[in-house]
Amino acid sequence: MKQVERLNYLNGIKVLSFLCVFHVHFFNAFYPAVYSLNPADSHTETGIEAMIGCSPLNLISAGKFTVRLFLILSGFFVARKYFLTGKERAIGEGAFKKYFRLVVPILFVNVLAAVLMYAGCYKNAEAAAAANSVTFFGSYNQFPPSILGAAKEALWDCFFSEANTYNGPLWFIYYEFLGSLLVSAILVLFGKSKARYVVYGVSGLLLARGDFLAPVCGMVLGDLLYNDYKWVKKLREQKWLLWIGLFGALLIASYPPIGEYSQVVKQSVYGLFPAKVLLYYIGAGTIVLFCCCSLEKLQKVLTGKVFDFFCEISYCFYLIHFPVLCTVSSVFYLWLKDSVNYHVLALMNYILTIAVCTGLSWLLHRFVEKPGIRLAESVTKKLFQKGA
Repeated sequence: MKQVERLNYLNGIKVLSFLCVFHVHFFNAFYPAVYSLNPADSHTETGIEAMIGCSPLNLISAGKFTVRLFLILSGFFVARKYFLTGKERAIGEGAFKKYFRLVVPILFVNVLAAVLMYAGCYKNAEAAAAANSVTFFGSYNQFPPSILGAAKEALWDCFFSEANTYNGPLWFIYYEFLGSLLVSAILVLFGKSKARYVVYGVSGLLLARGDFLAPVCGMVLGDLLYNDYKWVKKLREQKWLLWIGLFGALLIASYPPIGEYSQVVKQSVYGLFPAKVLLYYIGAGTIVLFCCCSLEKLQKVLTGKVFDFFCEISYCFYLIHFPVLCTVSSVFYLWLKDSVNYHVLALMNYILTIAVCTGLSWLLHRFVEKPGIRLAESVTKKLFQKGA
């Protein structure tokens, strides 16, 4: 049985990923042309936002790609733990524990969102009308709030039906949670059998059109990296090829998320490829993770105390950043929009939003997420000890 060591360099991947998620939502709110690729949505005379959104520079706001990378990481970590320890029970405990670890911060933020809605603090509709981003930002949280409804969504709906009415990014939890359960079930049933390769293939074909493909790809990657396949070892030694693969995958990851519907994309370099956005993101994410696990120089770049700190609060940052955009950021924009240059105001708002999200994420991690983790460990320990 091998020891499960921490892969600290993956902290850097997580931090850069949630930053991309934040960027796509910030741009949707205040620079919507980066996403829509419609020059009419631009806030510059040259329409540079649309040009950025249809170029490799779009990678800075590739939140839809990095969300899939998160899902790949989820499947990868489950598989890694299984193939290093060989303990089916540990996989079962981990899957059960995951719900309690996820749900406590979700419940807190959802109820907070409902309270803020009651208080009239959500100003995203007004901000979106002024920033020409109604389609991508203005429609969220425009309904009569309910504390019970927010709690129900947090405790059940977001885990089993993609519900995200109180917090837009919450749709991800459905795939994160059920994807982990799917990977755990496959490993428990087939992890020690050669039949797992057939299961991998069948699962990939059946899930090719949806986000559950991502954790399955992460599981396969964990199998490849932790079962001493000779051909994988030889491939990992070809550093030049891995660097090419990494930059190629990042280029694919910059494919505009609206590419299936935009004429602008069809007329760009991306138009040379069929518009299979989801497959591009999942495929690119799998390659990126494989390269990160194999390139020592890249691992050094992704390792450090700053990455460690932000990784620790990354889940809370993910949960809190959208409510902050809809309240603090929107109010700040409306307050100064008539007296400050638009781009100067956007920069000020960006800095303010990052600072507020970081502070609130730390508090949420310290006083909500950590107690939730202790609760998860306690409940899981009691239940599985009784079943032992």
